[in-house]
Amino acid sequence: MIHDAKFIKSAQESLLELGDGQVAYMKKLDRAALEDLAEGEHVPIDSGWALFSAVGAPLAICDSAESAYGYANEMELTPVSLH
Repeated sequence: MIHDAKFIKSAQESLLELGDGQVAYMKKLDRAALEDLAEGEHVPIDSGWALFSAVGAPLAICDSAESAYGYANEMELTPVSLH
């Protein structure tokens, strides 16, 4: 089967943009991962929840799933939990 590389690239880009501005992904992270996300700044919690846009851009670091869910709702995004 021959695949058109231009079509495949276009389809991949479309998938990445799916849900952008509509969905926020929540993921539980440990302190080290949160500090990496916060670019080395001290994070005063042992674990927390990070909120990401549909394209993977970090939006927030929260101390609880409820806070992340609330923040997503405030931004009019549908929160989705990642495992």
